[in-house]
Amino acid sequence: MDYYRLPNHPSSLVSDPLSILDSDELKVPYWEFLKTLLEPILSSLGDPSENDSHLSLKDRTTLDTRESNTRKETKLETEFFDALEVIGYSLSMSTVNNNNINGNTLSRDFSLLRSYLYHPHPRLLSPNLLSSILTSALQLPTLFPTGLLPILGTTKPSDKLQPPPVSHTVVLSSPQIICILCHMILGTLPNPPWPNASWSPSLAQAWFTDDGRGDREIKRAYIQVLLTYLEDTLLHVDDLEAEKSVAYRLVEYQGVQGVVDVDDGELLFLSLSSQNSPGIRNKRLVPLTVILLDEEDDDCEACFDVNVDEDEDEDDIEKTKTPTTELVQLVSANKEIGFGVAATQEERLFGAVPCLLPIVFFTPPLSPTQALLIYGTGTTVCARFKGHLRTARLDTVYTKMERKEEEEEPKDRTRKRKVGEAKDRTGRTFLFMDALEMDGEFHGRDRELQFVKRELRKLVTGFAALTKTKTKEEGRNDENEDKDEDERDGEEAKGARARGEKRIRVVLPPWGCGTFGGDLTVKLLLIWLAASIVVTSDQPTIPTIPSCDPNTLGKKKKGNDQDKTLFLPGLPEGQEEYYVGEGEEDGDEWRRKCRIELRFALRRDLWNGLDPKWRDALGRINGFTLQGAEDQTGHLPRDTLRVREEWDVGRLWDDVSSGECLGE
Repeated sequence: MDYYRLPNHPSSLVSDPLSILDSDELKVPYWEFLKTLLEPILSSLGDPSENDSHLSLKDRTTLDTRESNTRKETKLETEFFDALEVIGYSLSMSTVNNNNINGNTLSRDFSLLRSYLYHPHPRLLSPNLLSSILTSALQLPTLFPTGLLPILGTTKPSDKLQPPPVSHTVVLSSPQIICILCHMILGTLPNPPWPNASWSPSLAQAWFTDDGRGDREIKRAYIQVLLTYLEDTLLHVDDLEAEKSVAYRLVEYQGVQGVVDVDDGELLFLSLSSQNSPGIRNKRLVPLTVILLDEEDDDCEACFDVNVDEDEDEDDIEKTKTPTTELVQLVSANKEIGFGVAATQEERLFGAVPCLLPIVFFTPPLSPTQALLIYGTGTTVCARFKGHLRTARLDTVYTKMERKEEEEEPKDRTRKRKVGEAKDRTGRTFLFMDALEMDGEFHGRDRELQFVKRELRKLVTGFAALTKTKTKEEGRNDENEDKDEDERDGEEAKGARARGEKRIRVVLPPWGCGTFGGDLTVKLLLIWLAASIVVTSDQPTIPTIPSCDPNTLGKKKKGNDQDKTLFLPGLPEGQEEYYVGEGEEDGDEWRRKCRIELRFALRRDLWNGLDPKWRDALGRINGFTLQGAEDQTGHLPRDTLRVREEWDVGRLWDDVSSGECLGE
């Protein structure tokens, strides 16, 4: 099947054991079933202005506190949750999208969601929000006229003689995303048609039910963020918000340097190992900063604050022009991407970024040579979680007003941000990649060449996608096929990234080193290697990079000052050499000019638990920086961070592929 069928698709049928449509048929049209069930509830909700939903969150919390011992569920609220149970029961009796769904796989317990009608939570589930959820859900035929969502990585029908195109990108507008989220709350969306899927993408089963699986408070936190996001978008309508979109792009491994590598990456590995391939082996390693934290923090300032570069002198801020920075968050994902209850990094991000949730319906399990890239103007981080697994907790919920103030705030590079003031939460990019599961029979074998190659192929796939510019053909959904080309391209551009002048900062977790049991000393080197392999293969797309002094850009110093010229391999012909201003160091200049920089956030106790010899060897490699070793926010003295050894891609690959990994 090349498409996911939404409830309004003509072929979507459902069992009607409770005779909602009063039909004698075994299966009834699913959309007619939903309209008949939901429209009476919507009409009976009355005028939303007559309820307390217009009150501020603080006032509603105070009101709920006064009513906590006396308030009873209203008839309309009861009808809403009764409808959710009817939908769940009908789906459990059905076979939808060729998926057998029995009564044991769909939970009809909504107790944690229902708790947001009462104290001690602020009453987020106001009648106004319930009405808006139903209204948005009933707009499905308008927003998705065909009732279909392309499944990533599958072929699309074509009447032409050429091979059928493959759906690599799905672009959804903000109203489409909101509509899908409302249907996820209602539980109307059946399972996607993946064979042998190990889980069901049901919010009711994962978050809403109080069944003892996972931490109850973390489930409530996920629900709180989702309801706050829906309240902000549905009850405070913003025309600019409706124009935003998100692109969900499945990327395949295609080699590097424009050479298609179809033999499982062997061409890449031959190039890395051959002394006759200086184009790859001589590439410089991208800047890597290890940031030590007291606990996991999914939105820490040291990783995501891009207002002022730490390497810049405050006095030189007005003299230096730094390329715009694109923030990318690497997600340590399962190959079956989705949300859950265990509070892994992937699951916390699904809880903090609601626009990620729809991907579970059109993203099949990732193959070893695939990654998923999510980007666009509509990606919004709505919350901050700290901790991991059992220690995970909700730290902050970012309201729409706070996000709007951040978006409208001028990028004043002369003002440093305050500690605790992380910004740039809108338009963030997310790169999902699954590592090998090394917690079973393969535990402790990360350094074996077969596993090293698999992980490097996966990482090169993802990092290469970050450096590519979006083409016109990406992201064309069938919903837009009847529009003329200019109109389509204009709409797609809203969710696209203009990467040509952007510097990319990738924030790294301990990828594959948590529940998957990977070796951090191997995984970090492979990430560093993959980013360095791809970073200069696309450098020709970068325009002239400004130096500290525009008057000396690209000019060589003669005589004794010849060593002040910095050579950047892989740049366009004629742009390989840039003059480094007086007093500038080669490493600092590369850090400012490099297309990609890596920031690796790690708990301090995990870093201190690594082999001291490995940490010392890593610290001697050019491009490496350590933050937070002395205190929570401080930097090591600059004289201890000087480059000690000149490493390149070839040397690092030789070290990793031999199994040394900076060992003796």
